[in-house]
Amino acid sequence: MKFLIASVLLMGAAGGGDGIALVLSGGGARGLAHIGVLLALEEEGVPVAAVAGTSMGALVGGLYSCGYSALQIDSIARSVDWDRLFSADAERELTSLPQRMTETGDLLTLTLRGLTPVLPRSAVSTQRIGALLSSLTSFRQAGCGEDFDSLPVPLRIASFDLVSRSVIVHGSGDLAGCMLASMAIPSVFPAVRMGDSLLVDGGVADNMPVDVALSAWDLPVLAVDVSGSPQSIPARPSIVEAGTLTLEALQAAVNSSHDAPADWIIDLDLGSARAWSFGSAESLIATGYRTTMAFLAEHREIPRTGSTHHSWHPGRVGLRNTILGGLVRFPYRAVFPWLNLQRGDLVGPEELRQASEMLYASGLFSSVYPCLLPAGDGTADLLLRLEERDPSSIGIGLIYSSEFGLDGRITFRNWNFLHTGRRLIFSAGGGSGYAFGEATVLDLGIRRKWFNQLTVRGWQMCTTIYDREGWTGEGVETRLEGELASGFSMGWFGLTQTGVLGSLRSSSAGGRDAFAALFVRGVRETLDDPVDPEQGEKLSLVLALDPFEDRQMAGFDCILATRPARRVVLTVDGLVRINSGEDIGSWQYSRLDGSFQVPGHPWNSMPARERTGAALTVRRNLRGPFFIGLRAAGAWDWESPLAIEDGEAVWGAGVSAGVRTPAGPASISWGYGSGGREEWTVRIGLPVNAGPGR
Repeated sequence: MKFLIASVLLMGAAGGGDGIALVLSGGGARGLAHIGVLLALEEEGVPVAAVAGTSMGALVGGLYSCGYSALQIDSIARSVDWDRLFSADAERELTSLPQRMTETGDLLTLTLRGLTPVLPRSAVSTQRIGALLSSLTSFRQAGCGEDFDSLPVPLRIASFDLVSRSVIVHGSGDLAGCMLASMAIPSVFPAVRMGDSLLVDGGVADNMPVDVALSAWDLPVLAVDVSGSPQSIPARPSIVEAGTLTLEALQAAVNSSHDAPADWIIDLDLGSARAWSFGSAESLIATGYRTTMAFLAEHREIPRTGSTHHSWHPGRVGLRNTILGGLVRFPYRAVFPWLNLQRGDLVGPEELRQASEMLYASGLFSSVYPCLLPAGDGTADLLLRLEERDPSSIGIGLIYSSEFGLDGRITFRNWNFLHTGRRLIFSAGGGSGYAFGEATVLDLGIRRKWFNQLTVRGWQMCTTIYDREGWTGEGVETRLEGELASGFSMGWFGLTQTGVLGSLRSSSAGGRDAFAALFVRGVRETLDDPVDPEQGEKLSLVLALDPFEDRQMAGFDCILATRPARRVVLTVDGLVRINSGEDIGSWQYSRLDGSFQVPGHPWNSMPARERTGAALTVRRNLRGPFFIGLRAAGAWDWESPLAIEDGEAVWGAGVSAGVRTPAGPASISWGYGSGGREEWTVRIGLPVNAGPGR
């Protein structure tokens, strides 16, 4: 009731009486200059009695119509991380570590509909901007209703319907949804379906909707044009730039049919700012403010009634129910662990965005759109409009190393295995002298805490065996492993697991061996990027005990990455491998692998029963994606757990230079190691141990 009274009072204060109709054009990021226009209008006391907008003009105008002041909108625009806002990546802090540990860094990923690959709907996701706009506007609509004339400042929004091929003028409905439709640049942002209409950016046909304002209200019209003169064409336009240029070309050809005269037009000269220049928000807003102040000084006939400043702060409402809309394939039990709001919770804008982020982080949905529905008595229902992602995808990964040539991997994923909400990940691949297959079923339990995991893997590898004296021979090794574990997830940064594992191994050099054990594993990982880390840490400890034989194994790995200077990355990593007990075959000796490399030595060299090692890497990021690095590493190998002093040292140092690519870092490196070894390595993509056995 308080929300309704406040809405009526604000509507009377800002929406009634004499004033102007403000028309805000589209222009992508250039439309941020509209905020500066509003700041000037408020400062000069120009009463804005109604707003019509397209694209970014619809976003800015929609927030102003809800009751936010120009200063509040300015604060929102300056505080937003625009890169993150248009990113499709889930929040790392909201994904569980078991979920992230099953991910692979694929060079190319395509979703599957049945067995048919499906191209992405758009180049850029509107998941976060949709949640942001809904959190800022749905509290107002929960009090005022869906009629845009009931907002504090009456509003009209223009979009274009691809079905009827006509301009659609929105005067009611879900405000945030209409704003998204009006900004949906074809091919850049996904089109918005409303009933039988498929809506895209209103700028396709009516980029400055003066005609809309004239037909809706009997008010003098002040229009703001941020479209500017035609921009220079980039030498190699991206898909986003190509889509934006396409829209601008369509605007030039079609918009003339909707031209209508405004009483005043502010033509903003925004220089070289492009439609995607969101990083220039501060200068764009400043230009809009300065130009408008100068324009108002020249046009004293524009009405002024004193202060027009108004502001509104969304309150918090009690949650009565949560409604999931759009579930078709995924069972409710798969969604439930990702819901963080319950009946009776107090919900504000931040809680609304958090609920959307949590569900999006599940990986089950390509879009999660929150909306409040009034339920009376100061409560509301939360409607979550869910768009299920296609439950399967296929990814292709490639690695090239001078040590073993080109390796490939194909990964199939299913997020709804046997319609249970469990995840299936199957990878197969190989290269010269190497082939592998691996399957994992992951069940993330209630509230994402308890989980179960079953993994089966097998590989065959031609091995060149090295020791400290040099090459000793070749062999073929075949291994089959299985692991069944139950674990507890400590959110995004840690997990513990207990379970059973078994391994069967056959070698042309050493016959057959088998090993079964009970194990416990603990992992803590906060690395920002597991392939190319710049900050964070990873600590992993595993202990295994064979209940049938007197055999034990222990392993510890750590990676610590930090940035002591702006362009410098320092990484420290280390390992410990301990095997004890009787009848330990040579196959249980650990080798160097991709997780711990000593420059100058091949990745599968120097088998050792007991090993500890440490390494230091310093990387200097250069301009763009380029980098150079230095690495020094050493290991101490010995034969018996208690006779550590009877061992031998392995060491090496090297330099590298490279570039970051979509497939991961690509680098060329040279290393010199103990025993006078030298080695050149070219590597593209993931670490060497991307497949089992590596």
